[in-house]
Amino acid sequence: MTDPLRILIVEDEGLIGLMLEEMVASLGHLVAANCFRLRDGVEKAQTLDFELAIVDIKLSDGTSAPILDILDRRNIPSIISSGYGDLGEVEIGNRPRLAKPYLAAELAKAIDQAILS
Repeated sequence: MTDPLRILIVEDEGLIGLMLEEMVASLGHLVAANCFRLRDGVEKAQTLDFELAIVDIKLSDGTSAPILDILDRRNIPSIISSGYGDLGEVEIGNRPRLAKPYLAAELAKAIDQAILS
């Protein structure tokens, strides 16, 4: 396991976001913020101090492409979370991807991959 990380969560499904918070904590990490809207995710991605982000690619108010761009500029690794097979026009690069629903063990593996890449 890696040292405890501060993790930004961007997930528009409230229940999934809360479950993800619990998973992150159970893996020994801290939740820096849990954002349910694109605008909040963009703001937190620009201003918060964190080491990793878990980002739902398709939010209820748009794609998370602007958040991914900010993370890239800040050199902050991220994990893509999606319940959809097709990610549309969003470029995810070599980020680890989690297909919903996923287990804590899969999240732990994705965290290690994101941090090591």
